[in-house]
Amino acid sequence: MKIPTRSRYGLQFMLMLAAHYKKGVVPLREIAEQENLSEKYLEQIVTMFTKAGLVKSVRGARGGYLLAQPPERIRASDVLRLSGDPISPLDTEQSGAEEGVDEENPALTSLWSDIQTAISSVIDSVSLAELAERQQGDQLIKGA
Repeated sequence: MKIPTRSRYGLQFMLMLAAHYKKGVVPLREIAEQENLSEKYLEQIVTMFTKAGLVKSVRGARGGYLLAQPPERIRASDVLRLSGDPISPLDTEQSGAEEGVDEENPALTSLWSDIQTAISSVIDSVSLAELAERQQGDQLIKGA
């Protein structure tokens, strides 16, 4: 399974904002540096989140970005689906197939469908708050 770059960057960006929730704004440059992401590419992604009402922009010398909603209310699926790129167990561009439909092998089509359902279930069930907690726990373990 391949997660599109825009989706990965978007999730990294939103996770950083979730980790800083209630601590103030985070400058885009800081996020780009800490997450090792392209600032120009992040600018394009941020626009999507701002338009969707997930992120607020603060202008000025001490400006930056912050979550527009509590991280408990934002699901990983909200972030991943906003990019417009499909999250799929198959690379449909390479195979030329339509989302795993294989008319000659309905058993595989059924399997791909089950996998897609499982992926959707997982990303729908995890909030940014939960991801931020996991990340913090991982950092504590690495620092020990």
